[in-house]
Amino acid sequence: MTTGSRGTVLVVEDEDVVRELVVFVLQRGGYRVRSAMNGRDALTTLQNHDIDLILTDLRMPVMGGLDLAREVKTHYPDVDIIVLTAYGTIGSAVEALKLGALDYLAKPFEINELLERVAACFRQREKRLAAQQAPTMPLLELNRILSRSTDLAATLGEILSLIRSTFRPDHVHVELLNGWGRPDLLAAAGGACDRIESAIVKRSAEEIKALALSPEPWWLDEPGDSVAAERLSQGHCVTVPIASSEEVIGALQIGRDIQAPRYTEQDALLLHLFGAQIALAVLHGDAQRRLHKTFSELQELSMSAAETLAEALGTFDEYTRGHSRRVASHARRLAEALGLSEHECDVIEIAGLLHDIGKLGVGETTLRKNGQLTAAERDRVNLHPVQGARILAGLEALAEVVPIVRHHHERYDGGGYPDGLRGEEIPFGARLLGVVDAYDSMTTDRPYRKALTVHEARQRLLQGAGAQFDPALVEAWIKVTPEGSLVPMAELA
Repeated sequence: MTTGSRGTVLVVEDEDVVRELVVFVLQRGGYRVRSAMNGRDALTTLQNHDIDLILTDLRMPVMGGLDLAREVKTHYPDVDIIVLTAYGTIGSAVEALKLGALDYLAKPFEINELLERVAACFRQREKRLAAQQAPTMPLLELNRILSRSTDLAATLGEILSLIRSTFRPDHVHVELLNGWGRPDLLAAAGGACDRIESAIVKRSAEEIKALALSPEPWWLDEPGDSVAAERLSQGHCVTVPIASSEEVIGALQIGRDIQAPRYTEQDALLLHLFGAQIALAVLHGDAQRRLHKTFSELQELSMSAAETLAEALGTFDEYTRGHSRRVASHARRLAEALGLSEHECDVIEIAGLLHDIGKLGVGETTLRKNGQLTAAERDRVNLHPVQGARILAGLEALAEVVPIVRHHHERYDGGGYPDGLRGEEIPFGARLLGVVDAYDSMTTDRPYRKALTVHEARQRLLQGAGAQFDPALVEAWIKVTPEGSLVPMAELA
């Protein structure tokens, strides 16, 4: 939120009288206010100024409120939206709420009602931001651990060491539900419950699964048995699920002696993020073991084998499965047009099929979320290139595919992830995949927006050439895909 005021609001309204009234009221209410006459002007303002909240009309020339909401939630997910709706546009207001708007206000409205709705939005925003303000250094180190290409045992050991240094517990206890991973590996990494082994809170699988679904997914409580209760009190023991989206794997617990400082809800939130990352590591380790077992005798990877792999791992939700197949088809089409060898075309096509395999464990709920992702969800999604490369690593037949998968979200200007490579530092196959991946994403319906037309997608690629995309590959793809030439998506699904 902008310092020195209650926040910054952008008022988007084509009627001068209404716009000026709303601006005046909000300024009197202590807010910093900017204004725009339509959605397109609003996007220009967003590019040049920090905005916390948008109040937008729905019916405007050039670009209306619904199209603006789609663009904002795609490119400025931290900006909140309240829509102003007149009689006859309630249905559109509901559609805006589905796109991620926080609230709507019917015109004509009372001044006090306007101020209260805006204040309520900022209260909700402050609560959300406070929940995200867990200490950043442990999270940065956690991301570094997960980005390094190490085996599961080493990764878990580093995570649990980081938990010890961050929370200073007297015991760390990790428990996996039946059927998940290697309990011996986690137990060894977790170490003994040094001084207060009797303090461990034993919970059933049903309790842990219920905890993972609760609004505050942690227990910040005293142990249940009397012996432990003598040594710990409220707030000296935190238990969180080891869970990734809908997949509940186990539980993680830390505890301190009664003389030590109590844990807070902020500590519990941070530990919950650690539990989610342990789950992700276990899921990817499990996938990698299955992959290596399935393909241990494989000397040469074919497209059919890669398709079998993707299906066998059960990695993809319905959208991602179709998207990956289309990206593979587009990637081969462009590679062939560029005159690459048959082998190079095969590698790029297979990389297209497997490029999102790291989304295993992210979960369909997050992938198809109709609204703003939390910081933890966004971090989890952004790790998928690294996790995908980790899953595929170690197989000789996939050696050429791994760097393409890892780097397909790098940007030509160096602003991408995971490694911030720029220009020709980015592997050629990853640069090619970046173009067709973005093109397919733009031309298919997503939970938060409708598909762009072919013409609109081509214009977006041209706008991003030299910044997000390799300009030569954008030019080549535009030539390969003249408007109206694409294979119907139904044939590629």
